[in-house]
Amino acid sequence: MRDGAFNWGVVEDAADPDVILDWFMTESWAEHLRQHRRATHSDADLHAALMAETAGGAYPTGRHLLSIGPRGK
Repeated sequence: MRDGAFNWGVVEDAADPDVILDWFMTESWAEHLRQHRRATHSDADLHAALMAETAGGAYPTGRHLLSIGPRGK
């Protein structure tokens, strides 16, 4: 993918169709931080346009989830 992610998807909460999760995976936290530095003005314009379309203008909640290896090893 152009931004360095190796996996991406969108899912909807079966119990609440107003909840949509957009996720992507990168090789490392450092790569994720590099994504922020590579963002272009065009990316910022698209992001602003998408945020203007959110329900009631509310900014979506963002979370960072980190993959961990098997426990106990």
